[in-house]
Amino acid sequence: LVLYWSFLIFKPFLVIVIWAIIISIVLYPLYRGLQKKLKKRGLVAFLLSAVFIIVITIPSVKLAGSMIDSVKELSIGIQKGNLTIDPPKEEIRDWPIVGNSIYSIWNEASISIENTISNYHEEVRSALLWFIRSISGIAKDIILSVVSIFIAGMFLYYSESIYQRTIAFFNKLTGNKGKEYTDISRDTIMSVAKGLV
Repeated sequence: LVLYWSFLIFKPFLVIVIWAIIISIVLYPLYRGLQKKLKKRGLVAFLLSAVFIIVITIPSVKLAGSMIDSVKELSIGIQKGNLTIDPPKEEIRDWPIVGNSIYSIWNEASISIENTISNYHEEVRSALLWFIRSISGIAKDIILSVVSIFIAGMFLYYSESIYQRTIAFFNKLTGNKGKEYTDISRDTIMSVAKGLV
């Protein structure tokens, strides 16, 4: 029962910790190389974490900001009544299945965007909800990524201790094959990560 409750408490953080483990294993060779040169494991772990947080967050924030700005411009244009949409090209009619529908809606919007929004109120509402969910999803992913990288930096700092503890854990499960299973687990994660990259 205690283990079950512990799992329920830990469950929300499981994905973050798994990603932190994967990130730390992938970054470990780079960490070791820099550590040999700089001789300061804390500084190296911090620098790697900071660099990767910046690399991930800046493009994501820019993407979210660009999406928000586009919607703001669209909203202002509609409110002021000066939003114009070019008429669709005739070739659009030839698109399979959806061509005529897209052409009709597009053409209607080019004549009067206000009427089009009024006629397709539910569709516009659904699109706005999708947009809000997308922005929320990006924000959530940024937060999860930052936390995962931060924890990965801590794992790198304590990597030697974690490695020995992992070997001891596998020794309890498999006898004296702890190092073998630990190395296999590490190499498997590295191979999968390289394959994805």
